[in-house]
Amino acid sequence: MAAYSLPERQEHFRAQDLNQLLLLVHGGFNAFAYNTPPLSLEEVANRGATFYAEHPLRHVFHSVWFFNSLDSADNVNVLLGIAPGVGRERRLWQLWPKLEAVTERR
Repeated sequence: MAAYSLPERQEHFRAQDLNQLLLLVHGGFNAFAYNTPPLSLEEVANRGATFYAEHPLRHVFHSVWFFNSLDSADNVNVLLGIAPGVGRERRLWQLWPKLEAVTERR
């Protein structure tokens, strides 16, 4: 975030007529594989929202989003007797300025 707050970067954005800068944090496999201790995606979103709300450079971005997408391993699912598509997930939260689940678990 510090790199985006530099005056020369801000001037570059203004020169491009950008009036909003959004940060998208992607969870995906990393949120699954390196989530230690294991947290639910809701807890990851809550902790992310707290982190950004307290960050001194939070106003660099108009809003901060957390997107988690995880595709199922359908070929492995079939081998294990699990239906294709089980484990596939697409979830989106706005973390800042307001914590809000935009999509719900299906």
